[in-house]
Formats: sequence, structure tokens, C-alpha cells
Amino acid sequence: LRERFEIFGPVQNAIIKRDYLGRSLMFGFVHYKTAASAKQAIRTLHGQKFMGRSIIVHDTNSRAPKKDYSVWHKVN
Repeated sequence: LRERFEIFGPVQNAIIKRDYLGRSLMFGFVHYKTAASAKQAIRTLHGQKFMGRSIIVHDTNSRAPKKDYSVWHKVN
């Protein structure tokens, strides 16, 4: 996940959410250092193929501090 999103800028954190058995829940979060990097990832990756599936990429609109630029993605 990190490698796929790092091409748009420095990634602070990349997390794939998992169930209690450790299986992927098919979504995750990528946190960028800049808003510009997050916006570019959203524009470029939304609807693209990742691991053989189309992904949804958008801003999390979270309650995180303004300096945290997060992107949510889901594998369809």
C-alpha cells in the first residue's frame, strides 16, 4: 500500500484494516505530510486498479489536526 501511494509524496503512515483473524477488510488509510500530495493521489488513483481490483480513493474528512492529510481507499 505504502509503495503505491508514495509516488505522490512522503507518506507518514499507511494502514490496511484487518479483522480479528488478521484478514484484510479491503480498506485502509494513507496519511500524507502535505495536502498537495493527498489531492494528487486522490485525482490519480481513484478508480484505478490495485492488486487486480478497482479502488476508491478520497479525503477522509476526519477530525484529525489540519496538518494531517489523510486519504481513505477501498478495494472493490
